[in-house]
Amino acid sequence: MPSEAKPDPMRQLLQQVSDVRAKGGVGSEALYYMGAIDTKTSALLAHLSMMIAAVSFFYSQAADGTGAKTFYGVEILLYLATTLWCLRGIFILRPKASPALQVDQLIELRIREVDARLKSYGIAMTATIMTTLVFMLTVLCHLLALERWLLA
Repeated sequence: MPSEAKPDPMRQLLQQVSDVRAKGGVGSEALYYMGAIDTKTSALLAHLSMMIAAVSFFYSQAADGTGAKTFYGVEILLYLATTLWCLRGIFILRPKASPALQVDQLIELRIREVDARLKSYGIAMTATIMTTLVFMLTVLCHLLALERWLLA
């Protein structure tokens, strides 16, 4: 006589989560927003990588011993710090596997993760806009030859 297999608690939890998802509950909305934030963060990362390349070009062209080289170096560091901050925004939620974890707790974890990702994306976006504006002003000064007065 074969013995009955005990139901796996994690399998039951995953089934409950998929049932909530199928009904279109809060859990599925949280997953939708996580995907949308990840998409926006990926686009921001693409922008940041192009800006790092552009600033690096200007950094290599700046004369040694001028304030411009230092300014471009600081801008590169700001873009790199923002890039690292963006990577936090696309961190994948992986709650610890526990048989005691309830569906409501998993949904709450997802909601908190969406909130954290939104805040992280907002900070990264603000930092990117500010650094890009400073870069544009620096390039404008460079093109108008004002760097002799401002950065020398």
